Amino acid sequence: EHEHEHEHEHEHEHEHEHEHEHEHEHEHGQDEWTRFKGGFHNFDLKLLDDADESCESLSNTPGVMYNDDSCSSATCQAVDNPSCDDVVFEMPDNGLPSCDDPENTLFDGLAYEIANPRSDCAAAETGICADLPSFFSQFETAIAGAYCTDSYLVMWTHGLYKSGTTACTNYKTHLTDVPRPPGVAYKQNGNDYQDQCVGRSAKPQLQVFKIPLTPAAWMEDPPLWGDDFFPASTVGMILDGLPLYPAIDNSYLTVWDACESSMCNAHVGMGFDLHHHGNPMAETCFYQNGSSPWYDDGEPHGMPIGMSSDGYMIYGQYQSHTQLLPALDDCGGHNHTVSNEWDSQEYHYHAYTNKGTQDDMYYFFQGPSGCWRGDVSELENFYEEGTDYKVNYDSSKDCGITKRNDYQQLRLCSGSEDGMFYPGTETQPCNWFD
Repeated sequence: EHEHEHEHEHEHEHEHEHEHEHEHEHEHGQDEWTRFKGGFHNFDLKLLDDADESCESLSNTPGVMYNDDSCSSATCQAVDNPSCDDVVFEMPDNGLPSCDDPENTLFDGLAYEIANPRSDCAAAETGICADLPSFFSQFETAIAGAYCTDSYLVMWTHGLYKSGTTACTNYKTHLTDVPRPPGVAYKQNGNDYQDQCVGRSAKPQLQVFKIPLTPAAWMEDPPLWGDDFFPASTVGMILDGLPLYPAIDNSYLTVWDACESSMCNAHVGMGFDLHHHGNPMAETCFYQNGSSPWYDDGEPHGMPIGMSSDGYMIYGQYQSHTQLLPALDDCGGHNHTVSNEWDSQEYHYHAYTNKGTQDDMYYFFQGPSGCWRGDVSELENFYEEGTDYKVNYDSSKDCGITKRNDYQQLRLCSGSEDGMFYPGTETQPCNWFD
């Protein structure tokens, strides 16, 4: 039961596909999936001419079909389920497993890896690897450490914002505004949604991402996410240190139509893991229109906001009323050179806002959105062992990374500790359960 309780939100949603009983979901649920399957481009969406639209910028627009306090559809009804903060768990503890071995905690585990590097590799020193501290120090981030191996950028994160920061307060506030968060069983025979508590707070995780320094091989016709293949967990990481999941859950709805999205397009899953499902753009989210220094001198191109699991950078929305959104492919990306020292690839993904086929309905997507442009099937140990399409990143249940099938790929190369980004215990996570 303990393992089941910590399953992440996608698996949870699969078990409760039929829980979403709102009228609008009955009307649109399967239809929506029919239009979405095979790629988001099949949903017949129209790119907006003004590119700086966000939940926040549209919240005061009359007739827009979502709640003022979240990105969810305005047809959503707020549930009255108790918050998991306020209930007594009759089930075994729904928190993270107790990690008795100090080498297997986030901070001590990272310190252990730094003290015990591999001697059979040399860390990359070009591109983003040339100055990791300068790159990551630009962001409010939960990343406790980042380093380059010979093949990967490896990032350790607890998945929560730093204790005492405004970001901590903002994200907790936004979670209280989610109309219908994923549920968590807290009492015996509590498998029905109406008998569950809902996640409005998050707990620290142990998440270790690896991003290929040389992106996966380019595909002219990448397989589109649909019935036969759909990522079962993260598709990348936002640079705030939170996982990025697809916009559609396993109930065949977008998180906006499923009433599960916060203003920052995030929510928590069954393991109290905070993660994004869409573009984290608003004044109280990860970035906003005009975020300095990225948009100085009238530069409309989006700032880097994340990294896709296939190795390509994710950029924010184009930020100009006069610049039309660029043409994006089925995966949510395009080709052109970006003027910065961190990204040597021409191809990259973008976050973007789409106007749907329903009146005044908006969707706040991020790339990759309908496929990976890189051939992830060629990446060694890309998925967790024994899983179907679950990307390797979450080590919370195992209390460490040594059991992962990609453990050797995560280890530091001797000498790379000198150039790593390492705030370490300075990134102590906020405790939302106080």
